[in-house]
Amino acid sequence: MRELLDNPARAKQVHSWYLRDFLHSLVSLVRNTPSGKNLSETQALARVYLLLGAINYFAVSRPTLKQMFGRRDFNAIEGKIPLEFRRLVQMSIGR
Repeated sequence: MRELLDNPARAKQVHSWYLRDFLHSLVSLVRNTPSGKNLSETQALARVYLLLGAINYFAVSRPTLKQMFGRRDFNAIEGKIPLEFRRLVQMSIGR
């Protein structure tokens, strides 16, 4: 997340992108699934990026959600996130 958000000033001068290899490995995983075989690399990358966005969005919004909904409701939401994320991944790869 830091590589993406804290990078605007140095992005034009960077020669090593540490996140790139990680993203390529996730793209390969997606393209090796039954529903991913017909995806272009850019389509698979878009899918990966959306999944990572879901994870990161929840992670950075935890303090706000806790205040917004209260600890009890937040804990209930947080408890459902792993299952819902699994469902999102399964829909994304066609299972």
